[in-house]
Amino acid sequence: MKIQILILLAICFSGSAIAGKVIKATPKAVLISHDEAHRWKKGEKACFYDGDKKLGCGKVVKVAKSAAMVKFDNKKNKIQKGFLAELYTPDIEDRLPASHGETIDSTGKRKKKKPSINLTGGFSGASGLFNPYINVQIALSDHIAFGLRPHFFKLSNPTSALSSVGGFGTINIYLKDRFKGLWLQAGGGMFSYSISDLSPGGATESAKTIALVGTAGWRFHFASGFNIGLGAGMQYLGDFTSTIITANFTGAKLVFANIEAGFTF
Repeated sequence: MKIQILILLAICFSGSAIAGKVIKATPKAVLISHDEAHRWKKGEKACFYDGDKKLGCGKVVKVAKSAAMVKFDNKKNKIQKGFLAELYTPDIEDRLPASHGETIDSTGKRKKKKPSINLTGGFSGASGLFNPYINVQIALSDHIAFGLRPHFFKLSNPTSALSSVGGFGTINIYLKDRFKGLWLQAGGGMFSYSISDLSPGGATESAKTIALVGTAGWRFHFASGFNIGLGAGMQYLGDFTSTIITANFTGAKLVFANIEAGFTF
């Protein structure tokens, strides 16, 4: 226990320390002096301050006898001659092991782990048909996810009834980031139908058809994991023959409303 306390205290007090001043500043890079207690080394990270205000950090790219050069990713830095330069060392929270839902990147920084599954529920509105569905997407990368979309719907009138189960296997492409932004979806599957004549002694029929879907839309993803997907496109349900009903929802149809909501985890 004593050893652990000493280690934590050492980490707490091993933060940034003054290691020089800005000799010359340009929008792309600055020159900083060496400090008596520390000479800059190539690859180190220097952070700059105007009093107590932190202005940004950069990487030491060149070292000379009297000074070192630091470059910035952000070319609009506000560093000026005379500002203090401090050697950056990770804060204690950056040094501790990653907790659940976090990762540590190559620089030692803690980052929130990206979700791998998106579970949503919604409905699809196509010409002649509205049906609810569940959408389970599994991330294959930051921009591609495999999806399973089981569907169920039931139609009826006083003389007949139709019920159907089926769904799609889909490939989903997100151009911005995982489960976020512009969303392209395409896939195929199968639907099974059961048709009943509701008159006394009426017959029952069954059929199976292939199905295709292609949509484009946008997924709004919030920090809590809650997300809403909106899309539109085309859907194809294969034709089938029935002596009981005439199906007006088969063939190629416009999907004018594809709305779903759920959570990533």
